[in-house]
Formats: sequence, C-alpha cells, structure tokens
Amino acid sequence: MNSTKKSLGNMRTNGSVHSGKSPLPNSTRVPNLNITTDPTSTSTTIEFLLSTLMSKMGLKPNQALAFLSNSNVLLIHVIIKGMKGSYQPVIGWYEELLLHCSFMASLFESEVEGLTSALRVLDIIKTGLYSKCAEVANLAMRLLGRIATEMSDIGMSLSLIHICRCRRYAVCRSRWSPYH
Repeated sequence: MNSTKKSLGNMRTNGSVHSGKSPLPNSTRVPNLNITTDPTSTSTTIEFLLSTLMSKMGLKPNQALAFLSNSNVLLIHVIIKGMKGSYQPVIGWYEELLLHCSFMASLFESEVEGLTSALRVLDIIKTGLYSKCAEVANLAMRLLGRIATEMSDIGMSLSLIHICRCRRYAVCRSRWSPYH
C-alpha cells in the first residue's frame, strides 16, 4: 500500500488529469464536486463515481481523480487488496453503487457517450470479481446483475460479452472458448 500513498502524494494538484489513457475529460475539475454532494445530483458518470468514491472511501478530490486516472490502476489495486488491509471502504462503496443503480443507468442513457461510458463503469465494477474478499466479489456480482436489469428496463441492452469481453491481442470467438 506504500506505493499507493507515494502515487497519491506525487499527483498534480491543479484539479484536472491530463493522461493519455485517462477516462476523464479534460474539463473535469475538482472544485465542481463537494464531498457532501448527493450522488444523485451529479450529471455525468465520472462525477457520480468521484462523488461516491469521496464519500464512501474518505478520499480527497485529487485522490479520487487519481483512482480513476491511468486506467484505474489504483482503484483496481484497492478493490482487489483492500484499503490499508481493510475491505470496509470498498464494501461501503459497492453498497452505495447498489443503492443508486437506477440513477446510474439513467446517467448512461442521458450521456452523449452512452454505451462507452457504461462499458467504462462496468470495467471498473467487474474488478470486484477478482477481489480477495468474498463479500466484495458477491457485491460486484449483484451490482452487475442489477445494472443489466436497470439498463434493459430503460431500453439499453448489453450482452454478457460486453461485460466479460476478452482483452487479449489475438482475436477469438469467446473468452471461454476451448481454443483460447
């Protein structure tokens, strides 16, 4: 966890992230968010994720931005191994996402990116399936199922291939193919 602290300490403090692989738009500014902000008052999925990360994991705005930058490496590390050895902040975050699942689906529908933003969020959520904590893995499964249900209710459909698509370089038919 020391590398996480060092990474958080060395990040920029100007409020925006300018990384090539970052899912954050350049216009995302930290001062626009408040830690006491209700997640349902946000207008984009990035703001929603930042708001829930700050409230449930006790992060500062720049730390929450660092979790979502650089292909979510820090967030993935925390979800899999816990935060300072404890999974309680991660469990609280997944429970918060479960509470606001229908709002998250409406954000997917209202955003210009639509399916692209939904896939980014699903990529973040599915890392919980690899967690060393069984409760986090269970919450991740419940959340993925709930999001799929909410999205089908509003007319946006995703197949499981969108959620579990193969990330390998070689083209293959299925992740579970015997020839994979």
